[in-house]
Amino acid sequence: MLQIDSTVVVTKDQVSCEMGEETVILDLTDGEYFELNDVGARIWEMIQQPCRLRDIEDALMEEYEVARELLRADILELVQEIVDKGLARAES
Repeated sequence: MLQIDSTVVVTKDQVSCEMGEETVILDLTDGEYFELNDVGARIWEMIQQPCRLRDIEDALMEEYEVARELLRADILELVQEIVDKGLARAES
Protein backbone atom coordinates (compact mmCIF):
# COMPACT_ATOMS: atom_id res chain seq x y z
CA MET A 1 0.00 0.00 0.00
CA LEU A 2 1.40 3.34 -1.03
CA GLN A 3 1.93 6.13 1.48
CA ILE A 4 2.35 9.84 0.80
CA ASP A 5 6.13 9.48 1.36
CA SER A 6 6.43 6.62 -1.16
CA THR A 7 8.64 7.20 -4.19
CA VAL A 8 7.22 6.02 -7.51
CA VAL A 9 8.63 5.73 -11.03
CA VAL A 10 7.19 4.37 -14.28
CA THR A 11 8.27 0.96 -15.56
CA LYS A 12 9.82 0.23 -18.94
CA ASP A 13 6.96 -2.11 -19.92
CA GLN A 14 4.80 0.75 -21.22
CA VAL A 15 4.63 3.52 -23.76
CA SER A 16 2.58 6.66 -23.46
CA CYS A 17 1.56 9.64 -25.54
CA GLU A 18 -0.28 12.88 -24.99
CA MET A 19 -3.60 13.40 -26.72
CA GLY A 20 -4.70 16.95 -26.01
CA GLU A 21 -4.85 17.35 -22.24
CA GLU A 22 -5.06 13.59 -21.69
CA THR A 23 -2.41 10.89 -21.72
CA VAL A 24 -2.87 7.36 -23.06
CA ILE A 25 -0.62 4.58 -21.77
CA LEU A 26 -0.17 1.20 -23.45
CA ASP A 27 0.90 -1.68 -21.22
CA LEU A 28 3.34 -3.62 -23.43
CA THR A 29 2.94 -6.83 -21.44
CA ASP A 30 -0.79 -7.29 -22.04
CA GLY A 31 -1.72 -4.68 -24.65
CA GLU A 32 -4.15 -2.91 -22.32
CA TYR A 33 -4.67 0.84 -22.70
CA PHE A 34 -5.02 3.18 -19.76
CA GLU A 35 -6.28 6.77 -20.13
CA LEU A 36 -5.50 9.65 -17.79
CA ASN A 37 -7.28 13.00 -17.55
CA ASP A 38 -5.29 16.24 -17.31
CA VAL A 39 -4.49 15.88 -13.59
CA GLY A 40 -3.60 12.21 -13.99
CA ALA A 41 -1.45 13.15 -16.99
CA ARG A 42 0.39 15.69 -14.84
CA ILE A 43 1.06 13.00 -12.21
CA TRP A 44 2.24 10.63 -14.95
CA GLU A 45 4.59 13.31 -16.24
CA MET A 46 6.06 13.78 -12.78
CA ILE A 47 6.76 10.06 -12.19
CA GLN A 48 8.81 9.69 -15.36
CA GLN A 49 11.71 10.11 -12.93
CA PRO A 50 11.56 8.76 -9.36
CA CYS A 51 9.31 11.14 -7.43
CA ARG A 52 7.89 11.20 -3.92
CA LEU A 53 4.12 11.38 -3.81
CA ARG A 54 4.41 14.19 -1.25
CA ASP A 55 6.31 16.25 -3.86
CA ILE A 56 3.53 15.59 -6.38
CA GLU A 57 0.96 16.69 -3.80
CA ASP A 58 2.89 19.90 -3.08
CA ALA A 59 3.23 20.72 -6.78
CA LEU A 60 -0.45 20.09 -7.50
CA MET A 61 -1.49 22.19 -4.49
CA GLU A 62 0.21 25.12 -6.21
CA GLU A 63 -1.47 24.38 -9.55
CA TYR A 64 -5.05 23.63 -8.45
CA GLU A 65 -7.46 24.98 -5.87
CA VAL A 66 -8.39 21.85 -3.95
CA ALA A 67 -8.43 20.64 -0.36
CA ARG A 68 -5.14 18.89 0.50
CA GLU A 69 -6.94 15.88 2.03
CA LEU A 70 -8.99 15.33 -1.13
CA LEU A 71 -5.95 15.77 -3.38
CA ARG A 72 -3.90 13.35 -1.28
CA ALA A 73 -6.62 10.70 -1.43
CA ASP A 74 -6.94 11.11 -5.20
CA ILE A 75 -3.17 10.90 -5.74
CA LEU A 76 -2.84 7.78 -3.61
CA GLU A 77 -5.79 6.12 -5.34
CA LEU A 78 -4.61 6.89 -8.87
CA VAL A 79 -0.96 6.02 -8.31
CA GLN A 80 -1.92 2.80 -6.51
CA GLU A 81 -4.00 1.83 -9.55
CA ILE A 82 -1.07 2.64 -11.87
CA VAL A 83 1.26 0.53 -9.71
CA ASP A 84 -1.28 -2.32 -9.51
CA LYS A 85 -1.47 -2.35 -13.32
CA GLY A 86 2.33 -2.67 -13.47
CA LEU A 87 2.80 0.69 -15.20
CA ALA A 88 4.88 2.08 -12.32
CA ARG A 89 6.65 0.73 -9.27
CA ALA A 90 7.22 1.99 -5.77
CA GLU A 91 10.82 2.42 -4.68
CA SER A 92 12.19 2.49 -1.16
